[in-house]
Amino acid sequence: MLCIFRMHRIRACYLPALLLTMLLLQVFAAPLDEVLLPAHFKYPNGIAHQQDGTVFVGSVTEGKILRVDKGGNIATFFADNAELNSVTAIRYDQHHHSLWVASPDFAGPRQGKQSTPRAHRLGFIDVASGKLRWVVDMPDNGFGNDFAIDHKGGAYLTDSASGVIWHVSIDSDKPVFTRVAAADELKPAAGEIGPAGIAVRSDGSLVVGMFSSGKLYHVQPGSDGIGKVSAIALDSPLENPDGMMFANEKILIIAEAGIASGNGKVSAIRFDTALSATVDNILTNLSTPLNLTLFEQQAWISEGQVAGFFPSGADLAEPASFRLIKVPLPH
Repeated sequence: MLCIFRMHRIRACYLPALLLTMLLLQVFAAPLDEVLLPAHFKYPNGIAHQQDGTVFVGSVTEGKILRVDKGGNIATFFADNAELNSVTAIRYDQHHHSLWVASPDFAGPRQGKQSTPRAHRLGFIDVASGKLRWVVDMPDNGFGNDFAIDHKGGAYLTDSASGVIWHVSIDSDKPVFTRVAAADELKPAAGEIGPAGIAVRSDGSLVVGMFSSGKLYHVQPGSDGIGKVSAIALDSPLENPDGMMFANEKILIIAEAGIASGNGKVSAIRFDTALSATVDNILTNLSTPLNLTLFEQQAWISEGQVAGFFPSGADLAEPASFRLIKVPLPH
């Protein structure tokens, strides 16, 4: 059949094919690979894995950590107690067989758990015993948000309130904080959340995301405590970049919370140079994905569903369930 020259004939020709294509997309669209979390566990955030495939996940609103084994069995690894406020970040440290835990008091006052905020904290949990090795308040009343392991027995830590990047080492089983970056570019504007997600490049430099502004920075840690900070040019903006890890030398996987739009994403940042990259959305329409961990060619993402905790987010009722999402890593 010839369908040319007249618009109604074009429509008549192509409309059935278009409808068939849409139907096929619906039929064959692959469902998300997900892990449903127990009903007692709410608002997942921090997530990490160890070499045997065990996954640990923490909560925005309490100091509880779950353990998910290779078979998908879920159990409480660390019970909520008075020493941890929350678990916004976890990273596994193979040198000490322990978990670094960022524990800011982010959601407590918002949920009416207490009238005044508690000190933001940092903890270190022995994986074998499940016991806290130590827990300390953040320096300078800071807001410790996320970690990147330095693979030498220490970790880099973002302070979302002050804009400082800390290196934390361990001496005699106690943390030692060293300021390695504090440039003006990393300081958040009034009422904003500053540095959040952080990742280490193979050369020891860092990539840091600014949660509220969406900017991405290349950070060279400095012994002067200021460091060198350079903006990374992106071909499209990020909305609330949070947890991030490198999949390889050129690809950074990052969770975009998408607070205002409601369109949370998982994106691949493909670097052309150290200071320029393109943004490729892997998953969209998630409900505030907050953090992730990468292993066995997959990204495991914690879908926090915390938009209602932010002034710019939708005021939503408590979700009926919470989940982790798995997605293959891009090449």
